[in-house]
Amino acid sequence: MNAPPSPQERINALEAEVQTLKDRLNLLESNVLQVKVLFAPLNGFVASLVAAALFALVCCSVFKDEQLRFYLYYFVPISIPFVCFLFERLRFYYRLPRFHLPLLVDAVVVGLSLLRAVYELPFISGHAFFLCFALLTVKSNWARIPTLLVLCQVIYLKIFAWQDATLWGGLAAALLAACLWYFLPKIQQQINLRQS
Repeated sequence: MNAPPSPQERINALEAEVQTLKDRLNLLESNVLQVKVLFAPLNGFVASLVAAALFALVCCSVFKDEQLRFYLYYFVPISIPFVCFLFERLRFYYRLPRFHLPLLVDAVVVGLSLLRAVYELPFISGHAFFLCFALLTVKSNWARIPTLLVLCQVIYLKIFAWQDATLWGGLAAALLAACLWYFLPKIQQQINLRQS
């Protein structure tokens, strides 16, 4: 018959288990640090400039004349705030332990904005919708400043060049989406407290 472990053996086993947990925690912290460094706002801005340059090159090889000019002054600039936004959100959502309701709002805004580029949705400018939402919800100046600049360009074009009323629908939808993005975590927290 096996004798029960001595108190010293139990202490040694517990110390080994604690050391294993410490090692796992250190590994997890180093992974989070790597994600924070990789998706840092400055890296997002640099990646957005590279993405915009590549997008412009593709446009130059695919489109000609007036259509090329339109893509270069209207679609290429939004790629900069878009990539900055993605970097910031990846950095934000990576550290969350589980599903976060604002992720759903982000998905709807990005999805509708991209859909608007290929399918004409009534009353809403996809550019204004995405840019205003991003401006209201991003935290870093590396994302906020290019977003503001491109939004100013879109507002100028929509009001003065095209007299396009979809600007106002896009801005209104963005305000609503930004309110949801900020208030849904509080609602989710209340639901979690009730379930506990």
